[in-house]
Amino acid sequence: MNDKIKRENLLIGQGDKNKNSLISLPLDGLKPAMVSGLYQGQNVLTLIEVLVRKYNKPMDFNDLPIPFKCIATNIETGEAKVFDRGKLADAMRASMSIPSVFAPYEINNELYVDGGLVNNFPTDVIKKMGAEIIIGVDVGAVLYKKEEINSIIRILDQSASFFNSRVSAENAKLCDIYIYFWQI
Repeated sequence: MNDKIKRENLLIGQGDKNKNSLISLPLDGLKPAMVSGLYQGQNVLTLIEVLVRKYNKPMDFNDLPIPFKCIATNIETGEAKVFDRGKLADAMRASMSIPSVFAPYEINNELYVDGGLVNNFPTDVIKKMGAEIIIGVDVGAVLYKKEEINSIIRILDQSASFFNSRVSAENAKLCDIYIYFWQI
């Protein structure tokens, strides 16, 4: 998942580059540059491109053997984007860009992050595709009770979960079979 290049893929003489570095700091000219994620996600994109290499040209995702859609969040506007056409690898990479872990992914001059920010249980999208039976497995967040909000992690988790819990509750109603899985 990280951006490190395997040693066997480096050119001769590059093997020891950054070997003794504790951290790396990107530069914009001579000024330190801010990173938009722990990882740029290039290795993830390369892996996705290899896995979907048969479908590497712009296309309508309905033409795939199993029709496909994925959701990303436009990080500038906060709006959901349902990808149903374009380059499959690009859509998949954009939809899995977990904020602060992976840098946002740019498509058509717009920046996208994980679609789970605005719709983490998109049964509504599946229903619009014409699904006759929807089996939903909800692994989304739960809202904690007052006594459970006892750490900074829980406070951040609770803060991020308000909107999605409402959307997920509505989308759960669209399931013919609903499976809820939550880990502590």
